[in-house]
Amino acid sequence: MRSFALLILILLPAAPAAGHELFLQCQGERLLLFHGHPDPGSEPDEPGQMCPDSALESVTAVTSRGAHVSTADPTTNGWPAKESALWITLRPEDWTHTRQGTVNAPPDSVAGPLGSWTSYESILWLGDASAWNFVPECEPARPRLLPTENPFEQRVGAKLTVRLTGGDVPIAGAVVTYHGKARGITDSDGRINIRLKRAGMQLLTATWVRSDPSGHCDEIVATTTLQFNLE
Repeated sequence: MRSFALLILILLPAAPAAGHELFLQCQGERLLLFHGHPDPGSEPDEPGQMCPDSALESVTAVTSRGAHVSTADPTTNGWPAKESALWITLRPEDWTHTRQGTVNAPPDSVAGPLGSWTSYESILWLGDASAWNFVPECEPARPRLLPTENPFEQRVGAKLTVRLTGGDVPIAGAVVTYHGKARGITDSDGRINIRLKRAGMQLLTATWVRSDPSGHCDEIVATTTLQFNLE
């Protein structure tokens, strides 16, 4: 089962989710959302690109005073870097394999579809220890990857336990990566231990693949990222 799930991550083209990640970077006093390769030198020909406004679905911020603020009109102009946490979801997108390649379209709109999926992406950015246990509201289709302990108290080389849930239900069998490299599969309680191998930006990403019960596409691929900094 574990090897099968890892194989899915490698073979699925939804590995836009696997090969490219959502991440936030501070520019001046603003946090900007990017999609791509955050590690310098990892993919020099494919740097991170800012996500367009049209890609954003919702943004919830936890202010330094602990208030939860939902943005009715999300924008990629960025968010104050002093926020304690941000929960960002992107609009779902349909992808279809064809003999000519992969296209950003539902299967019923292209000729000769070979396979299709709906992609859901989200990111939880933790800015400081005051909001490490923030639990964003989410639908079952949008899983969230949460630390089970304060990640800001960890050190390089330590293992952090994270838990993947959809709504309040644990998700088993999801592949979790650390900076783009697969580290294992979530257990029956949605948990996995990840060793933090470097200082600075931490990116833990879970990818959950399942059949599409609606029949709109073949599969649903939900990818969610947990980001924080480690000194």
